[in-house]
Amino acid sequence: MTVRGLGADEYGLLALTAALTGYLGLMEMGLGTAIMRYLSYHHALDEGRPMLGIISFAVRWFGAAGVVGGTFLWLAAPWLATTALHVPAELETTAITVLHLTGINFLLAMLISIGTAIPQSFLRYDIAAGMSAIWGTLAAAGPAVIVSLGRGLVAVVWFSVISNLAALGMYTFIGWRLMRTVPLDAGPPWQAIRRRTLRFAGVTALNQIGYQVAAQTSRLVVGIAGGVAAAAYYQVPYVLSSRVNDMLSRVAQVLFPTASGLMAHDDLDAVRRLYLRTSRLFFVLNFSVTGALVVLADPLLRYWVSPTYAEKGAIALAVFSLSQSLHATTMSASYVNLSAARPGINLAFATMSSVISLGTVYPLTATWGVSGAALAGLLGAANVPFFLHYGHTRVLHVSSWLVWRRCYQPTVLGVSSSCTLAYFALRPLCHGLALTLAIWCLVVVMAMGVSGLFGGLAREDWHTVRRLGTALLVRLRLRAEH
Repeated sequence: MTVRGLGADEYGLLALTAALTGYLGLMEMGLGTAIMRYLSYHHALDEGRPMLGIISFAVRWFGAAGVVGGTFLWLAAPWLATTALHVPAELETTAITVLHLTGINFLLAMLISIGTAIPQSFLRYDIAAGMSAIWGTLAAAGPAVIVSLGRGLVAVVWFSVISNLAALGMYTFIGWRLMRTVPLDAGPPWQAIRRRTLRFAGVTALNQIGYQVAAQTSRLVVGIAGGVAAAAYYQVPYVLSSRVNDMLSRVAQVLFPTASGLMAHDDLDAVRRLYLRTSRLFFVLNFSVTGALVVLADPLLRYWVSPTYAEKGAIALAVFSLSQSLHATTMSASYVNLSAARPGINLAFATMSSVISLGTVYPLTATWGVSGAALAGLLGAANVPFFLHYGHTRVLHVSSWLVWRRCYQPTVLGVSSSCTLAYFALRPLCHGLALTLAIWCLVVVMAMGVSGLFGGLAREDWHTVRRLGTALLVRLRLRAEH
């Protein structure tokens, strides 16, 4: 979250406290994904007893983790403010208050994460989308209004605490209403499913921890190999490309509870159809966005950040975008693996990717700078085809050649041809940020349209793609504005 109107030191303090809570969030230990999978699974079977047991355990676990993390932030606030974060003397009192409130917020956020999983598990995406829109808008607009009224950082954090309290109340009410629709005496008790649920959560947690460690370590290694400036030139294109991938992943998340429900009924044919359609649609949107980023990497950085960042990071942005695009092709397969209670497949290939990236990032950075660091990430994504083939063979029992022809080949042809044309015809027209962003949108739409002509989109897909594209553009606009 960024808030215009705050001083640089205040915004820096806000960013550092967000980083602290991000690390503490690892105490979630993969249970959030396990909640989604097993709530969806047992809801499909209309079994309320195990669902109630899962929610009860999650409240205890997340509540305890929230209390531990929140207590740490509260008690360690003076030390964090004065010693660890090196806050300026005039901001120390404010920093301690902010850290105290952040401790409360951490507990609330942990409990809210349970609430967000419940409507999605019931396939009530209308509720999930409505809540996300309401609280997302409040989180973006509220702090700006508070600052415009002359209030400071403490008021902004108080607003966040009050908003989270209201959100927790709403999610509690929604969860209570939804749980009333299932028989609470049907299905096995929590004790009967506890072991496999926690085993699933443990494997998922290892995957999440590995990803976080690899991402943070790569940034550190770039700073060591190329210096502090290189770390900055690395961070901007990395964040820009990963934000796009993150937004696509959020859109794709609807696949997870749906596939989990189908797996509960052993309806593998329906899972295959769902996988093929979502893989095709997500790749059309994902690769079209990626192609536009690759073509316009230099003018985007030049006008959005500065000419220096464009000179140092344009190639890195293009390479990062390609590697993120490769990783994004695994979204549907990863969610299907989780729905089939096979998180170990995701863990094995993600670990292999991290090992390759971390093993090559230092020598490549030392040789080619930031572009070499980005290349290390692309090398780490080289195992994606093997991951997809393994999932096709062992989980979905579908031909990889069939998936390539239906889901990927039309879009590769369409995006490659349209982006080649855009590079020579549209890229020279980029003058100023507004025009560059408009051309970027035009290239994305053109790439999707040409992909459709090659067979990447059927007529019934256009409405779905339009909704996905609108959601993506709205998220991009909110990111740019706030």
